[in-house]
Amino acid sequence: MDKIKKLLVFGGAFNPPHKGHELLLSAAAETIRPDLTIILPTATSPHKQDGEVRFSHRVNMARVFKKITDVKICDFEGKGRKKRNYTIQSLKRLEKKYAGYEIYLLIGGDMLESFYSWSRCRRIIAKTILVTALRTDEDEELLKAADRVRKDGGKVLILQYQPFIISSSELRKKLSDKEDVSGYMDETVVAYINKFGLYK
Repeated sequence: MDKIKKLLVFGGAFNPPHKGHELLLSAAAETIRPDLTIILPTATSPHKQDGEVRFSHRVNMARVFKKITDVKICDFEGKGRKKRNYTIQSLKRLEKKYAGYEIYLLIGGDMLESFYSWSRCRRIIAKTILVTALRTDEDEELLKAADRVRKDGGKVLILQYQPFIISSSELRKKLSDKEDVSGYMDETVVAYINKFGLYK
């Protein structure tokens, strides 16, 4: 019997990518041991306001994840699309391209808590194994959200790791205020932001 291949998908605005993203991806890669990891920068998320920097910049900054594990940056969400994008649409494209792979969808804990507000969330449950992580040792809201998905027949993998608590919105504020962010992001991302004058 052939071994089922594992596809780890990590989507997000990455506006900008930071060490919290890196640690989450690292923990997922170590736990799941995927055959292929795809980084999926979102064009326009239904859950967030439009990005403050161009999609191409966010794709370029997301290349920092290549330092963690062998990843493929998938930029199809930004090609010729201005309308909001839904996760289910991206999953259908990936499912078609990588037929036969078991899909692990890596999301933040806040996204799992709001998961039932997502478009066609039950179809996402049917297609993927949701992967997330506790932000604290006793993250009751996240555990309740995971239980709800499981009661619907879905699978949720909760990673064990020490989270790095920072958000992209906090970083954008620090960058706008010209504060030092070197402790929160990889030096290559900081250099890229400075080179193109982003978040001013």
